[in-house]
Amino acid sequence: MTAPAKKLKVATTSLAGCFGCHMSFLDIDERLFTLLEYIEFDRSPLTDIKECSPDCDIGIIEGGLCNAENVHVLREFRKNCKILIAIGACAINGGLPAQRNHLPLTTILEEVYHTSPGLANGMIPNDPELPLPLDQVHPIHEVVKVDYFIPGCPPSGDAIWKVLTDLLAGRDRGQQQFLAFQHRLDAAARALGHGDVRLVLDADLANATKTEVFKKAFPDRHFDCGIAEGNMMCVAAGLATAGFIPFASTFAMFAAGRAFEQVRNSIGYPHLNVKIGATHAGITVGEDGATHQCNEDIALMRTIPGMTIINPSDAVEARAAVEAAINHYGPVYLRFGRAAVPVINDAATYKFELGRGILMAPGSDVTIIATGIMVEIALRARELLAGEGISARVINIHTIKPLDEEMVLSAAAETGAIVTAEEATIIGGLGSAVSELLSEKRPTPVVRVGIEDVFGQSGPAKELLTVYGFTPENIAEKAKKAISMKRQ
Repeated sequence: MTAPAKKLKVATTSLAGCFGCHMSFLDIDERLFTLLEYIEFDRSPLTDIKECSPDCDIGIIEGGLCNAENVHVLREFRKNCKILIAIGACAINGGLPAQRNHLPLTTILEEVYHTSPGLANGMIPNDPELPLPLDQVHPIHEVVKVDYFIPGCPPSGDAIWKVLTDLLAGRDRGQQQFLAFQHRLDAAARALGHGDVRLVLDADLANATKTEVFKKAFPDRHFDCGIAEGNMMCVAAGLATAGFIPFASTFAMFAAGRAFEQVRNSIGYPHLNVKIGATHAGITVGEDGATHQCNEDIALMRTIPGMTIINPSDAVEARAAVEAAINHYGPVYLRFGRAAVPVINDAATYKFELGRGILMAPGSDVTIIATGIMVEIALRARELLAGEGISARVINIHTIKPLDEEMVLSAAAETGAIVTAEEATIIGGLGSAVSELLSEKRPTPVVRVGIEDVFGQSGPAKELLTVYGFTPENIAEKAKKAISMKRQ
């Protein structure tokens, strides 16, 4: 580049953002000295100048629009800058601040200032000096014309350097490289089922997970991310920030195990609206053996704050669970098996309520709390117990987190003995959740049926169920043990 006779004037500002993009700007490091031979900074946090001069050449905007002041500053920049650049996810699509768009503004203000724990006599600020919050957080292109976009959260210093040096050198090719993201998203929304925001991601297992069924019906809304499960979860997280509802599907061992860090940090921590459809969970993966028999997934997902965990008992409940996951905002872990299971619910009358257990059968002597495929086996165990004069209540806990505490506590109070049954490890799963609750609020004998701190093994699913005690006979014996404990 040849130094101009007059330096270009650059203004920057941070609206509803975290200032991370400005920090990336500083990551240009010693190249800043070279850059300063060609530009001078006007309004910017880097200069502490508060007003934008009317003859700025380039304006760089970080952050979206959350209040009236943000809108005023943005319009000032657009009026005074020949070129306007949106930098970072918040400016381009609203970013993390836009997560509040899923709740009414009044609800948010009430939560922050009135109903949050520890607040007493809180007041929602109404000082006229404070900028009025907008009902929604908006990306800046919804208010003004944007000339260039630098994506990223935040973009790298190298990306910022490339755009600025291209502009300084008079190269317009950079515009092709940094096309407006909103145009891409608008086009995607039109292509993806006429605005339907539900997408399915898979990791080279569409045939096994059966997402190929969705792919055949909606080919433009199915994306194969390859054998890169961690990357798939991050792609899902990114899509969620753009307003889509992504379903990320793969085997439970890969979804909960291999990709745990990405699920925790990229989906759970920002509480993004991602649905994880984990198939081939539990011991009934069968011949695939211990490496693929993920018995630890419920325990792993329970540790992630805000994660909802659903484990359907049959096809009817699975369909209803998926619909409930779509209508629920936030991360959801849907657990599915591999083996065929009997249908125990009536599709015509079945009603799914997230976080609410279902009383499958009444009983007064003991309660069997089951989840997933164990619900049907628990019902058969009840029949065996009835033959011995024992009245067993059966509860279907399809939503393991949040747990239906009211139903569990009521069952403990009325029957005095609990058996839990899950096709998963007893460490950290349903049995642990029930035990933790009862130990704190109503101490009650609990006997757990599940994988008892061992790995699985290769074999036919039906035989493995017997080997590991997932049988009506074993549940019945555990029930009698629980009853004997309450009589001590």
